[in-house]
Amino acid sequence: MDTNASSSSAVILFGLVHRSLRHVVESLQQRVLAPLAALGDVDVFFHSWDVRQIVNPRAGELDVAVSPEDIARLLPGARGVIESQDAFDAAIDWEPMFARNPMWHCTRDEASARATLMNFRRAIESAERAWTVFEQQRTRRYRRVVVARPDLRFIDELEVPAELRGPGPDERGGRVLWAPRHHAWGGVNDRLAIGSEEAIGVWCRRTAFADGWLLGADNQNSEWLLMKWLARNRVEVRPIDLLFQRVRSDGTVARLDAALAPVGSARCD
Repeated sequence: MDTNASSSSAVILFGLVHRSLRHVVESLQQRVLAPLAALGDVDVFFHSWDVRQIVNPRAGELDVAVSPEDIARLLPGARGVIESQDAFDAAIDWEPMFARNPMWHCTRDEASARATLMNFRRAIESAERAWTVFEQQRTRRYRRVVVARPDLRFIDELEVPAELRGPGPDERGGRVLWAPRHHAWGGVNDRLAIGSEEAIGVWCRRTAFADGWLLGADNQNSEWLLMKWLARNRVEVRPIDLLFQRVRSDGTVARLDAALAPVGSARCD
């Protein structure tokens, strides 16, 4: 592996990568990959679960068929793995987590709270495994790394921070990342971040910390958890203006995101 930091970028996708990819890939290409490509080469890495049927009543997704093959079709050249979600689920002792389930704050009943907790735990497991894929399949160092959930339709174009634009390591230290102000919910947006390899590595590897939180959580949310994890690891978080809409597997937009407009334009209240 070339150990010299270059002007290249890496993008790491995690979760159910194929869930909404056909609905959002154009915005990913135009508003994230293209700005990165203007600075140098871009490599895409991913980890995905092998789910083919989406049942998520909280998001209004009721038995929607999806295809893991969409990843290779829509993101040719991406490097990654698709693994069994059922095997992961069978290896986890869920009941102690359900006993103090922090997901009650955003759901209406126990079944929804349990499903939300499981989806959260699956997502952060996938992020950690995506980081492993990145470390195993990379062939060079990267000046900047973006980690993102692949169910986002970007409204604004990613503006790469000045500190990450030049070649070589960040002279002011590697433990800095940038996250959208949007959807921070009192913590740190946990759907997207851009930063150094070191900082994004911390972002991706929080499963053990999250498991401890799930066993004794009160009313905190996942964004609070990420904020605490980054602070514990002395990662500085800087805000950026980057709006996106969360898009479901059937192409519908999350209700709270429907009226979003690009930064600097007129917006609906």
